Amino acid sequence: MELTGQSPRHAAVSRGLFLLVNTYCDIACSYCFYTTDHEARDDDILTVATAELVDRLRTFHFGSVILSGGDPLNRASKAATIPLVRDLINSGLRVIINTSAAFLTDDDCQNLAEARPTRVDISIDSVNARVHNLLRGRHTDTVAAIRKLVALGVPVQTTTVVTGANVDHVAETVSALEQQGVTRATIQPAFLPATLPDTSFGRRADALRLTVTDELRAWLRQRAASAPDPDAAEAYHALWDQHWGTGELHTSLTPFCVMGKTLYVCAADGSLTGCFHRPDVELGNLFTSDADMLEVALRTNELTRHALPSCAGPHCVSLFEGPRAWRRADHEEASVAAQHL
Repeated sequence: MELTGQSPRHAAVSRGLFLLVNTYCDIACSYCFYTTDHEARDDDILTVATAELVDRLRTFHFGSVILSGGDPLNRASKAATIPLVRDLINSGLRVIINTSAAFLTDDDCQNLAEARPTRVDISIDSVNARVHNLLRGRHTDTVAAIRKLVALGVPVQTTTVVTGANVDHVAETVSALEQQGVTRATIQPAFLPATLPDTSFGRRADALRLTVTDELRAWLRQRAASAPDPDAAEAYHALWDQHWGTGELHTSLTPFCVMGKTLYVCAADGSLTGCFHRPDVELGNLFTSDADMLEVALRTNELTRHALPSCAGPHCVSLFEGPRAWRRADHEEASVAAQHL
C-alpha cells in the first residue's frame, strides 16, 4: 500500500517516543540485541534538562513517552529516572517504563508509586525460577518487585519473551502473572540473528530458537479469541507462524507499521530515528534540530511512504505483542496508535 508521505496532523494526533535513557542493564538476557551483538551499546546517558525535554516533546506532539534502554531503572540510572517520571507525568504526558525490575528496593517501589507512571512494563520470562534464570537471571527479585508495585497500586504490565527454552512454560507464566494482579501479561517471540557470537549464549542458540508447534498454535488461537481485538490478535499471531512456523501467513488483515509515522526512537544524546532497526532513517536531533525542519522529517521520512516498509521482518514482530495499528492498513487509525501502547 502506497501512502502519501505525510501523517495526518491535527489536534487528535499524539505521537509516541521510545526514549533510550541509556544502553546498559544490570543483567544480560540471552537473546538481547546487545548480548547477541545485533546492536552496539554506547556510553551516552540522558542529561538534557527536564524542562527543555518537556518543551521539545510538546513542540512535536509527543503525548506518550516510553522510557527504555538498556534499563532506565538499572542501579546507576534509577535515582535520576524516578524524578524524571514524576516531572513528565506532572507535565501531562503518558509515561511507560520498560525495566527488568531486578534491583528495585522497597524504597524504589514506593518512590515509583509516588511518581505515578502510567505503567511499568516488567520483563519476566517464566514463573519457573530455573527457566527464568537460565534466560535472564534474578527471578526472586523480579517477582518481588512485581508484587510490591502491584500492592502499591502501580499499573504493571509484564512481557515474556518466548524462546525455545521457555515456550513449554509460557501459558503457565501468563496465567500466574494475571493471577498476581498485573494489568496485562504480554508475550513476544525472541528475535535471534542468523549468526550468534561464540559466547555461552551463542553455543546454546539451538535451544533458544523458537518453533511454532501445533500446541503453541492452539494456545495462541485461544489467546487471540479473548483479546480486546480478536481479529487483530489472530493476525499478529499469524506472523509468528510466518517467521517461526510453517512460513505461511493466514490473515486477511494487511500489516501496517507505525514506526516512523507516529512512533519514533530517540537516543540519550537526542538522535532521533524512525525505528530501532533503521538507524539509516535519521530524522535529526530532538533536542537541538530546527523545529520546522524536524517536523518535516517526522512527517515525510522514508518510513511514511508505505504501510509496511520492505525492511519488515521477524525483528519487527518481536517488538511487542499485537500493537493493534501496525497490522492495519488504515492510516487514520494508525495515526492515534501511540495513545494505545
